[in-house]
Amino acid sequence: VPSEWPLAALGLDMDPGTGRLWVSPAAFSPSGVHVELLPDDLLSEGTQRAVQWVWDRARRRRPVVMPAESPATVMVPDLLARGVKVYQLNGPEVAQASSGFEKAMREAAVSHYADPVLEACVKESERERYRGSGQYKFKRTGEFHAAPLYAAVCAHFGAVRRGRRAVVD
Repeated sequence: VPSEWPLAALGLDMDPGTGRLWVSPAAFSPSGVHVELLPDDLLSEGTQRAVQWVWDRARRRRPVVMPAESPATVMVPDLLARGVKVYQLNGPEVAQASSGFEKAMREAAVSHYADPVLEACVKESERERYRGSGQYKFKRTGEFHAAPLYAAVCAHFGAVRRGRRAVVD
């Protein structure tokens, strides 16, 4: 993410098959919200290293967002102990976030740098209606169980709903 674009939020999700943590920073760009995926698994060096990485970027000002049913919630107690603003999205919020992300894609209000993992997840994603509403969630299918996609969806949702346009540390 270019340094001139202020970090707005971090999205987290964990692949339930492999236990790999996917992290997506979201920043405000001139055209809307820009999301990326970190190439490395922050948990490969241990939970405390991952918590420190998140703290170094989010501190107490930027939201860290994840689905409430994600295995990534294992990090929540340690993040909260540091004072990080953690938001665990329940079912209706995940549906809002998923639907909002797809709408932003259609309207070119969200961007990323041609990340092959994220593009593959978007292409292979299946949608399911959420309890009869007009919104839907992404099914946990595909090679990564949609975890990279959910990390980006959560980052986008955090930026749109909780992010601050101008943050000064």
